[in-house]
Amino acid sequence: LTRVGTYRVRGDTTVAGVRGLVVESVVRLHVITDAGATDERPALRSELLGEERGLAVFDPRGVMLSRRRAAGMTGDVTMGQGPGRRQMQQTIRYRSDLVLLSPLR
Repeated sequence: LTRVGTYRVRGDTTVAGVRGLVVESVVRLHVITDAGATDERPALRSELLGEERGLAVFDPRGVMLSRRRAAGMTGDVTMGQGPGRRQMQQTIRYRSDLVLLSPLR
């Protein structure tokens, strides 16, 4: 997994009454997985590229108060080797939302 990101402070807000800075992130993703062949299964390899974007809120001490992010990755999955090799397209999308329920004061 390779993650290369940029982060920018976009403003300030409050979460559950706690003051915080809003930080925007844009992260390029590159994931390669390899599983060699065994007696039970053929070799498997995938390579996915994509981007994750999100916003997080941090209190003045750097404690994360909330985060929302979403990402999408696409690429090829290859099963087997040689003439019996098969290749297919794969797409993964995810979204994650976190909120600290009881901020530490």
